Amino acid sequence: MRPDMQHLLVERGHAGTGYTRHQPKGWSARCRFRTEDDDQRESFITPWRRPQFSENLAPLRRYLAAQVGRPWAKVYSEIRSHVDADSAVQYHILQHLYDGLAVKVLREADGALWYHRARGGLRPLRGSHMQQYVCPDTGLIRLVKRRHRAPTVPVSRDSLPADGPDHEFLDLAGQWYEVWWGMVNQHGTLMRTIVRKRQLGHKELRTLGLRY
Repeated sequence: MRPDMQHLLVERGHAGTGYTRHQPKGWSARCRFRTEDDDQRESFITPWRRPQFSENLAPLRRYLAAQVGRPWAKVYSEIRSHVDADSAVQYHILQHLYDGLAVKVLREADGALWYHRARGGLRPLRGSHMQQYVCPDTGLIRLVKRRHRAPTVPVSRDSLPADGPDHEFLDLAGQWYEVWWGMVNQHGTLMRTIVRKRQLGHKELRTLGLRY
């Protein structure tokens, strides 16, 4: 785990659009490795040079994703070796550590996995927002398997009924339309023909099962 992880998670850079641009090469990287004494002296830094803070959890997610297959006990030991729970900034890592990682996991007799939520209660692991979990049998970090829906295979057809005898969905030259039929007098002869049509959109096609 990177020793500057606590700064990567909450530090968004120094204020001032031109300040960092005029610093020597490597200045931004060196600023990440501040000591606790430096953090305590931040109140004396001029406002336009202070770091700004925001939520940036992508580095933590990438770190946890890279630990899949490793024992959770070793991973947690590495994290605690770099994170001081007494430091407000570093404790931020522990607060978000379990956002996508289920640690307390139970396996039912049928093989289904359940995990303890932070605020109590059990919830099925599959279908939850968790990305990884600690296997209750091996103690290794595993990925949560997602359910993959089988693609809908469109049925070969050129028309579908709508809400009336003169109203239907029709395939015209490879494009689907909502059409209305009517009787038209052509040269003294009444003929049934399309009097109105409207091309269907992507959402309507999916609803009707005409697209994947």
